[in-house]
Amino acid sequence: LLASTFLPHSQNLSNSLLPTIQELLQEQEIDLKELFKICVGVGPGSYTGTRIAVAVAETLALALSIPLYPFCSLLAFLPPELPGGPFAFITNTHYKSWFLLKGYLTDGLVHPSFSQHILPEQDVSPFLQNVPSLLSFPSCNLREKLPALDPKETHLFQASPNFFSLLSHLSDLEKSPPEKPDIVYLHQF
Repeated sequence: LLASTFLPHSQNLSNSLLPTIQELLQEQEIDLKELFKICVGVGPGSYTGTRIAVAVAETLALALSIPLYPFCSLLAFLPPELPGGPFAFITNTHYKSWFLLKGYLTDGLVHPSFSQHILPEQDVSPFLQNVPSLLSFPSCNLREKLPALDPKETHLFQASPNFFSLLSHLSDLEKSPPEKPDIVYLHQF
């Protein structure tokens, strides 16, 4: 990892994304034409922020004739202390539903793949049976909103940006062919 930055959602991604990319490349003395692939988080996330990120990534990949690899944005928030085995990343939407990313972690990578779901509140608890590790953002307050969670069987982890664990997922993406991103919009961040 040569450089990284985190742009919190602050309603100005359209103004700051391209200058930030340019600044990062200049700091590392990398020319745009030296890029050999682009990876882009396709959500869940804000409607406008995700759309802008994907549009910039697709434009750059097309202009530079390099592959584009989409990934679930929540992979950028997996904490390093997350134990191997089944896990679920859960976050609420502005509607009466929840977004869930369910996967299995082996050697720091999600295998064989993961599944994404948007579920109404009443379907969340059955979906989480036999999932010992749950991740969420602090604002979700899972213990309060999902009182059926057994604290003896379910360990909660706080999600925060983690670029180093994301790197292994992005490297693993290269084993698959590049693809056109399908965007997952949720209005909760």
